[in-house]
Amino acid sequence: MLTRQSPSSSTTIRTLDRNHQTFLQNGTISRSDSSRYSNDHDQQQVSNFPAGGNSSTYKLLGNMPEYVKIVEVGPRDGLQNESNIVPTPLKVELIRKLVDSGLPVVEATSFVSPKWVPQLADAADVMQEVKNLQGACRLPVLTPNLKGLEAAIAAGAKEVAIFASASETFSKSNINCSIEESLIRYRLVANAAIKHSIRVRGYVSCVIGCPYEGAIAPSKVAYVAKELHQMGCSEISLGDTIGVGTPGGSFIFSMQSMLP
Repeated sequence: MLTRQSPSSSTTIRTLDRNHQTFLQNGTISRSDSSRYSNDHDQQQVSNFPAGGNSSTYKLLGNMPEYVKIVEVGPRDGLQNESNIVPTPLKVELIRKLVDSGLPVVEATSFVSPKWVPQLADAADVMQEVKNLQGACRLPVLTPNLKGLEAAIAAGAKEVAIFASASETFSKSNINCSIEESLIRYRLVANAAIKHSIRVRGYVSCVIGCPYEGAIAPSKVAYVAKELHQMGCSEISLGDTIGVGTPGGSFIFSMQSMLP
């Protein structure tokens, strides 16, 4: 499994990040709708699953971790798809309420070009308003390049995220570069972030299927995930971007055999 512990991190679980399955130290995939929240921000206990299901599900649940951690990405991934511009104060209020709800991680915004994502043109203003919440909750921000990283650091971000894909076609469509080109770019971002003691999360999209290429080979996912881990990513989130994974699938088992 992939894990890289930071000095301040005590996370020892795998987590669910909406469509992303974030691999940490132990256990397997957990579903957020099967959890009941505790008062500890880093521990959201999983309730017992009902009887039933196929043998693959039983095998998967046999190694279920005791806790899950929810990573909320709505202020970034959700709002960026809204056609109407959401006022900055409303974004700040949303983040504050999510933090107050007890979530351990809330992805606050993305430092991308306003040309491509007008909704997040106020990233610096949002981060300035919520940066003091970082003691109660991790607030990573997406930084696709060095320029974005520099802006994030200037705004007070203590954690950043980088976004790669296991699909060549999706990578070119989504971030306008090949997988290898994206990894070269992200090595620069990760190296610079770590020099500033900034924690780095990694995303891998299209880990099971791609809207352009169809099924994705697990070996491609493992390659990108390993590259992100070697860069210094403390967490790597594996995303079923188009929602084609099923309980009877073998993806989790394949990753367990391929990843350290």
